[in-house]
Amino acid sequence: MAGTAVTATWSPYPDVRVYTWLVPAGEWHVRIHRLTTGRPLHTAEAGFCVPAEPGGSPAREAAAGARATASAGNLVAAVRDLAGGRQGEVIRPDPNSHLMWPRTLLPTLRGTLDPGEHWLVTACFAGTEAGGEQRFAQGPAAAAVARAAELASLPGPVRARLAGARSAP
Repeated sequence: MAGTAVTATWSPYPDVRVYTWLVPAGEWHVRIHRLTTGRPLHTAEAGFCVPAEPGGSPAREAAAGARATASAGNLVAAVRDLAGGRQGEVIRPDPNSHLMWPRTLLPTLRGTLDPGEHWLVTACFAGTEAGGEQRFAQGPAAAAVARAAELASLPGPVRARLAGARSAP
């Protein structure tokens, strides 16, 4: 824990290092990853899931550009790439890969990275109240995103991209 963020460092391969900051923001949380890699990578980062078969209520999914959302009944889950470079999609994980629901929809961001240093900034949303899709469209509070950027000491060019992403619908 670092102030108001959870931090982690991990290494999925010997030549790949990931530093992560996780900052809560109400129904949102902001994730910042600084990756250093000696190899090309295919990335997939997901948020929360919703049931694909919510007991008579049709599940809905949408992906456009750098965002993806899935909803079922009164549940809404979504992800948004705030720094750019990744595409949103909704995947259907294998059956029984979730403890509560046999089939799910999982909003995900996918991208590729060349060797070097990369910054990924993601906003994840999970809501249960009416109007959740509208709150997702509004995005996380600018103060929470700024706090996350400050905690992670984002470099200037990444901060500039982030400022543009926050103002985009």
